[in-house]
Amino acid sequence: MAYRYRKVTKGLSVNAYDTMRNLYHSTKPIRGSDNLRPIANRRHQDERIAQGVLADGSAIYSALFRNHEAVTYYPDGTIALRGGGACGEKVDFLNAHSPFRFVYQYQHMWCLLNSLYIPVIGEGLLMTPNGEGRYSTPQGVIHQRVIDRAKIKIHRERYKPFLNWARVFLEMADGWLCVGTGKELSDHYKNDPRWFRGTNNLGYCGSNGKTFLKYGDMSDTELYPYLLFSLFDGFYGHERRVSSTATPPPDYEPGKFHMWDLSLDKYDKRVRYSDVPKIVEQVILKYEDVYTIRHRPPDTKPIGNTIAFENA
Repeated sequence: MAYRYRKVTKGLSVNAYDTMRNLYHSTKPIRGSDNLRPIANRRHQDERIAQGVLADGSAIYSALFRNHEAVTYYPDGTIALRGGGACGEKVDFLNAHSPFRFVYQYQHMWCLLNSLYIPVIGEGLLMTPNGEGRYSTPQGVIHQRVIDRAKIKIHRERYKPFLNWARVFLEMADGWLCVGTGKELSDHYKNDPRWFRGTNNLGYCGSNGKTFLKYGDMSDTELYPYLLFSLFDGFYGHERRVSSTATPPPDYEPGKFHMWDLSLDKYDKRVRYSDVPKIVEQVILKYEDVYTIRHRPPDTKPIGNTIAFENA
C-alpha cells in the first residue's frame, strides 16, 4: 500500500518524548469531538495522538492505531510498544511514529534494535534508554514452535498402511473416484457414531476429509475406502466426468425438493496419488501432537514460527 504517514520522530533519541508532546499540543482537536487529535491525516480519525496522566501527575503520550495504543512515550524516555493487530499497515504506522524500524514478517511485527529483531507480541515491549542517547535491547528469549522429528516419525508410520493401500487402489481405478461408490460408503457408515458428520449431496462423507482422516483407525483396513473418499471430499479433481444428472421426482412440489440437486450434475472425479501423501502430511501437522517449543535468543533476522517473546 502507499506510504501515507509523515515521519514525526527521528533517530534513536530520548528526545522522542518531547517530540510527541510538542506534536500533541500543536495538533488541533477535531471540531465537535472529545479532544480527538489526528496524528497525521485528519481524515483518519482512528489514528490519533492522545495524552494520559500517570499516578505522579506526569503526562504520557500515545500514538493510537485504529483506536488502540500502538506506542506510548514516558517522561523518563521509556517507550512502550504494544502488540496485537499485526499487519503491514500498522508497521508503516510504527515506522512513522516511533524512533525504531519495524518489519512485518511471519505474521508478526519485528522491531530492529541494535542489529537484532525482537518480536512485538502480546503485551509488547518496553524500551528503556541506556543513558547514551540510545535504547537497550530487551533481554529475553523467543519461543519458536518446531517439529519434533521423533514425534512426527511415529505418526508417519501410523499412516503408512493407508498410503500403501491408496496407491494400489488409485492405480487400479486409474485415479477415478466414482460418486456412486462414495454414496454407498456414505450410506453404509453414516449411522456409525465414529463417523457421522452428515453427508452432502455429492454422496461423499462429511464436511472435511482432513478431519475424518484424523479420526480414522489406520489398523482397520475395512475403513480405507471410506477414508480415501472422505479425504477428497469437496476436492474438484484434476479431471471430471458426468456420472448422473439430478432430475425432480414425479411428486415434485416447488419449495420441497432442494434446488441444488436440480441444477447440479453429479461428477466422478479423477485424483492423483501424489496428492494423498501431501494431504496426509497436512493432517499430521494440523491435528497431531508433533511440535515442541525451542527457546532461542533474538537473531539478526526474523525467526519463523515464533509464538511468544518472554522477557528475562
